Amino acid sequence: MTTSVAWLLTDRVLHPSGYSLLSLCVVKAFRRYQEQQQRLADPQSPQLQVAYLTGLFEALPALIEVRAREGAHEWDVLHGPPLGEWLAQHPRAVLELVEPEGEAADRNPVSLRLHWLTQMVPSEALAALGPHLRTISGDTAQH
Repeated sequence: MTTSVAWLLTDRVLHPSGYSLLSLCVVKAFRRYQEQQQRLADPQSPQLQVAYLTGLFEALPALIEVRAREGAHEWDVLHGPPLGEWLAQHPRAVLELVEPEGEAADRNPVSLRLHWLTQMVPSEALAALGPHLRTISGDTAQH
């Protein structure tokens, strides 16, 4: 999963903190994993994977604030290929921080995380994560 997020983000996307968004996602994933590991007695608990994925996807919605463009070609953050693939085809692309627009701007962070999760996780694995999707996506609202 980390490899898929790395290919989606690349190390070229900067977070406003100055760190790459990728490094921020990976650090958050390992922090949540370690915190959960300290609380649990079972080192094989599925809650560890849930904690890791929750951290990995936590900062991902910041990606909608990135525009990648090379000439007339612009990367589609929601429906385009992973940024790593797009950049391989557009090596002179410029990345810039922008205000989200269009469909991306209309989505909340929870729906963005779910969108990318469904793109990256095979359907069988996604079905297994089903009971934990609200946690991973950051959907803390009570229903």
